[in-house]
Amino acid sequence: MKINFQDIWDKWETHLEIDVMYFHAARQAHERAKCSIETINSAENHFASLDKEFRDIESKHDGNFCSADDELERVGIQLSDAHDEIGLAYAPLLKEVAVVHILSAASLEAHINSLGKDLLGGRELDYFQDLKLAAKWLFLPRMVGLEGFQPGHPPFQGLSNLVKLRNKLAHYKGVREKWTYGAAPQFIINLGLTIQNSQESIETVDNMVSDLARQRGMEVPYWLREDLNETVYFKLVDKSENGA
Repeated sequence: MKINFQDIWDKWETHLEIDVMYFHAARQAHERAKCSIETINSAENHFASLDKEFRDIESKHDGNFCSADDELERVGIQLSDAHDEIGLAYAPLLKEVAVVHILSAASLEAHINSLGKDLLGGRELDYFQDLKLAAKWLFLPRMVGLEGFQPGHPPFQGLSNLVKLRNKLAHYKGVREKWTYGAAPQFIINLGLTIQNSQESIETVDNMVSDLARQRGMEVPYWLREDLNETVYFKLVDKSENGA
């Protein structure tokens, strides 16, 4: 019997698992962000040490700046340089954590959009596609008869927080505060540009995708495993199964 390989090949389609790709990129950015913490701590400690030296000189001379001029000038120049070092130390953290938030949200959007395309059709799919990210995750499970998620409770609360941070960064409207010498601005906390926030965004993707898989009676997706940072992002799908 002659096997027609063309007929076999024609049964398959290739899909891009962009949700997987975005999540792995987010997780790698998080690991790079963690590497910056030691440099930040070192820069802040260096400034604090110089600041103490400056104050000790002032105290030693009882506030007589004329007699302490040479010493104070030397340390003052070093303090200025140390202040700049703090900003440089924070730069990688800010960039990488911003990437984590944006790509984590993108991963969740791609994942729920893919499921919506598989599980819905007609006008339902049209209406679903018009929803915002959080609404898609809230309503799709209920539309297909699953238990769904509860607003204000884990893991959906994590998604709500992620969306807020993503929006602050993606639709940045500018923030300012009084300048503090020798310290990073506090608005980075409001913008969620911290390692803690970065970790929470990674966990939100894991928790939401895992919980939805559980609701569907399926195994947790392979790509959430901690030891997997790269994979083949081209997924083969049997057309006869309609992408299921």
